[in-house]
Amino acid sequence: MKRRLTIVLLFALPLILSTPVVAGAPATDEPKPNAAARPEPRADRPGWKARHERMNARVNKGN
Repeated sequence: MKRRLTIVLLFALPLILSTPVVAGAPATDEPKPNAAARPEPRADRPGWKARHERMNARVNKGN
């Protein structure tokens, strides 16, 4: 039993210590600094917005 606990702790401890809260990262949901610099999602595919609106209309038709 003691050996099993030791083996579990050997594998679990690095995972627990590498979590952001333990590692000292801020626990806030602040946006990343380069969020404004990112391009529009799917901007390289023209017509994606109309296609998604059609799909959403089809899904929401029964409501």
